[in-house]
Amino acid sequence: MIDSDEHDESGHITEDLDVRDRMVQKRLHRHADVLRDVDEPLVMGRGNVLLIGWGSSFGALEELVERYPSDLRLIHYSEVWPLRTERLLTELEHAGTSVAVEGNATGQFARLIAQETGKQVAHRVARYDGRPLTFAYIEARLRELEVL
Repeated sequence: MIDSDEHDESGHITEDLDVRDRMVQKRLHRHADVLRDVDEPLVMGRGNVLLIGWGSSFGALEELVERYPSDLRLIHYSEVWPLRTERLLTELEHAGTSVAVEGNATGQFARLIAQETGKQVAHRVARYDGRPLTFAYIEARLRELEVL
């Protein structure tokens, strides 16, 4: 059974609307505080193709951008929630095209970006066979997409 009652500062269930309002405001304020503490994404490269990555994709993406610095640009997140969007929006605005590189089948991060910014990532490179994202794998997919 699940209810929709609120809890007060002590953790006791309440249906008091004033307490509910105060607790929701407290959570919203906490979200803003956490967002200020989230690391900025790393940006590197100067190319027209913006690669967007997070987590363990960094090594392979860094290697690609070092190999193709005038073709590729990378924005990489080490922390994805709450999502810092300011730099991402700037990078998306200046990119010729964008590619989310993810180790999952559904493009979770690309969907989060769309949800939080209203902007769609143009392409996706997904790897979901249980193997890590590698330089060679991503490079081959970027060539298939004809962005590299």
